[in-house]
Amino acid sequence: MRVLESTIEKKVVAAAYKKWGIRSIKLNGPGARGWPDRLFLIPGNPSRPLFIEFKSPTGRVSVIQRRNHEIIRDAGFEVYVCSDFEDVMGLIKSMREPLYVHP
Repeated sequence: MRVLESTIEKKVVAAAYKKWGIRSIKLNGPGARGWPDRLFLIPGNPSRPLFIEFKSPTGRVSVIQRRNHEIIRDAGFEVYVCSDFEDVMGLIKSMREPLYVHP
């Protein structure tokens, strides 16, 4: 049975909200080609935005997606390509951990 990227995305969005109250914003709408699928708003100190590109296990990142991911990374943000529910949930969980800042 083929796993669709939209199935993984919907499951993660629901689980992240239910488990941790983490909200996300859908980024790919009409006229917004190539941007990551979701921006997760991770609360904490400091708060951290998390960009996720969902893919099916056999999916590939397109040229425009790679370019936009580079733009995001160049701006100092993190973007991940994920195709597994457990991996994404582990990533979100790790992002909830406070960053250690040297005094």
